[in-house]
Amino acid sequence: MNANSLKHSYRRLSPRYDVRTVEANVLDPVPSNLGSFDSVGVNYVVHCLPGGWREKGAVFQNLAGVLAADGVLSVPQFSGRG
Repeated sequence: MNANSLKHSYRRLSPRYDVRTVEANVLDPVPSNLGSFDSVGVNYVVHCLPGGWREKGAVFQNLAGVLAADGVLSVPQFSGRG
């Protein structure tokens, strides 16, 4: 995602939820100073990353490290259509 998408998401969600946005490369480890998250969404991201699923697996490993014990990682399925 880019900064504009993050700002829009923040404006839409922050009145109702406690929202933090992070702009980072999901293929790199997440900075440890962010603490944990109850949920992480990577909408429309994974299918755009280079490489196959083996390389893209780093995303799930990296984000698992910042999810709370009962946290949810949301990665909508990419159908490849349209």
